[in-house]
Amino acid sequence: MQTFLLIAQNSDGYEPIGEVTAMEAIEFAHADMKHRSAENDDFCPEEYALWQRGPDGRYQVHSILTV
Repeated sequence: MQTFLLIAQNSDGYEPIGEVTAMEAIEFAHADMKHRSAENDDFCPEEYALWQRGPDGRYQVHSILTV
């Protein structure tokens, strides 16, 4: 089973969410966004990215999720 790193991103930076499968990614992204609020969290994601390790061992973006 292939896993990815789910990363919350905005123009100021990024925040790792966790290791997920492709099937879990949207559920985790929705849950993360639901638990954030502008008053309680300085980081508000604009998108979520799934990163995977490429054949050369470096991480690369597999896909972008908008929620």
